[in-house]
Amino acid sequence: MSELLNAVMAVGVVSLLSLIGIFAISLRKTTLDGILFFLLSFSAGSILGVAFLDLLPEAIELFGMEKISVMIFYVTFGFLSFFFLERFVYWFHGHFHGYDDEDVHEKITVKRFVYLNLIGDSIHNFIDGMIIAGSFLISTTMGIASTIAVIF
Repeated sequence: MSELLNAVMAVGVVSLLSLIGIFAISLRKTTLDGILFFLLSFSAGSILGVAFLDLLPEAIELFGMEKISVMIFYVTFGFLSFFFLERFVYWFHGHFHGYDDEDVHEKITVKRFVYLNLIGDSIHNFIDGMIIAGSFLISTTMGIASTIAVIF
């Protein structure tokens, strides 16, 4: 099969598996908390494993040892960027103080959340698709590993 067909099929599988989250709504809170802890731990481990044990060595092999300082800079920059982004979101978490009408506050909060969720999820899924497609262009094994990392 061609790399493009493999990438399209992998993205299709990832998209179909993401619909499983709909069933999580019907679970009890205690059950959901236990499952989410396991899945979050597994997903963090698989993403870090693919990044440091597969993609980074592949980049070193592709670009050579003379570019390793540039790669380390970008990895460190990525970690620090997301660390400070998380801190920024935590510090400025969007509380509205001073509203008297609770219904107005709730409607504004839900509307903003819906738009932010749609925009963020669209960007996230687009990047996931680019990662999967790029990985399949390098090798089928790397494409499968990246697909598994994106799923979990």
